[in-house]
Amino acid sequence: DKEYTVKQLYVKDRSFNDSEGSSATDKGNIYVNKAEEIEIAYFEEGKKKIFGNSTFKVTRENNGNNKTQYYKSKIFGEEDIQTGIDSRGRLINIGKENQINTTSLSIGIRPESAEHAYPGDDYILGLKVSDGKDLYEIDCNEKDYIAVYDKKMLWRANLYINEGENDWNNVHPWNTSDTSIEWFGENNWLVSDLPQTGGQCEIKEWTRWNDGETVTNSVAYGWGCWDSVNQFNNELINQRTAIGNYRNEHPESNFAALQWINTQTTAPGTGTGTERWKNYIFQKKAATDKNGQNKISEINADVSVPGLSTYWDDPERNSYNAGTHDKWTSGIDCSGLACISAQYSDRIYTISNWQESKNITTTNLAGRIWNETTQTYDEVSNPITYAIYDASKEVQWDIANTSNDYDEQRKLLSHAVPGDILVKTADHVVIIQNLNYPDDNMLITNFNQVDVIHSCEKLSVEANSTWEVRESTADQVSANINVYQLRRLTIKEN
Repeated sequence: DKEYTVKQLYVKDRSFNDSEGSSATDKGNIYVNKAEEIEIAYFEEGKKKIFGNSTFKVTRENNGNNKTQYYKSKIFGEEDIQTGIDSRGRLINIGKENQINTTSLSIGIRPESAEHAYPGDDYILGLKVSDGKDLYEIDCNEKDYIAVYDKKMLWRANLYINEGENDWNNVHPWNTSDTSIEWFGENNWLVSDLPQTGGQCEIKEWTRWNDGETVTNSVAYGWGCWDSVNQFNNELINQRTAIGNYRNEHPESNFAALQWINTQTTAPGTGTGTERWKNYIFQKKAATDKNGQNKISEINADVSVPGLSTYWDDPERNSYNAGTHDKWTSGIDCSGLACISAQYSDRIYTISNWQESKNITTTNLAGRIWNETTQTYDEVSNPITYAIYDASKEVQWDIANTSNDYDEQRKLLSHAVPGDILVKTADHVVIIQNLNYPDDNMLITNFNQVDVIHSCEKLSVEANSTWEVRESTADQVSANINVYQLRRLTIKEN
């Protein structure tokens, strides 16, 4: 039934190990956090408000071995906020005159600035407490560790899927107009037609090219395309305007006779399959293949069509014309989603801006390219990502195998954070959305415990192609998910 007084707050760098010297930093920040300072604060329980004047900057210090590194606050004196742990294990405010005040508190940890927020830095909280005689150090369990992840990147990626009231963006809003809460950085996607609450926006309906189905809640896959959600919606609105104009100008045409109302952004007509999708209006150059043959439509306008480049890239046609078909397509591809999600204002990554990076592919994201001559992988110069743990490792294991293999995967996926990517050169890339650890051992034992978001043709468990942005578990990405690399976007040096 003892009560303890908190004398100091400290944080340990989780899994810290600098035994390999400077080479440890070559593996990113899985062993050595990048942040030199962090902030700790007391919060009123159940509230976002910081309690009193209780924000502490703590600076990293090495204790002289390669297994522990601390961020420590100063020892609290009589003039500081006095807190304690009561007999029920609650953190409470004691008061400067040692009068018990049962205000329950919680502890928050955050980067000291947005510029020094390094995704992948991870921490374990500790308290140095006194019972009046002796000092004790109390560490939280490893399962309660805290890690920095890029909420801005995930917010932008999740905007491409609308899941209704409980959508990820509604649960995790990024609202820069609400001055009653603290925020870092402007959300430059909060344009006039997106909710100013920082939640999910509407995604306009569109017609899928391969089956003529109407898609209502996600953005289309577009080979070579990098549309934001707002751009995708506006291109569908422009398409709707072009359809309406042509029907008004040609009231006796067969096109004007197709079933359609002037509020819809889907293709006219009631048919199914590719033929209904072909009732969209096409830009003249995009309506034919690279040889000027196979015209889709006689109706032309300066508009984009959802999935057009994917249609021409389909093996049945194999006539995708880069710089033409992608230009007149609305949608986003897998590497586009991974890159544009990280290209917010004041981004911290080395990835170039939107205009310069449209040529980025999964090869660039994987950091290596296949060499047909040597039959090996060559490293890409100045990669925009780095491999977590070891550049030579791919995320492959058999959970029924030996303990060594089990430990190998722990070193890989136990250090992943939301916003990291799984990528296969010249194939596909997905963004990690969440890690669902099966128990307190903090070990991912199956790819079905890793949630991802990606723009894709379909899931591996599906027979029919959906060509849209999807959420799934990693095991549903590909039957060969075990050969994907686990990588992290490279952070700019300050």
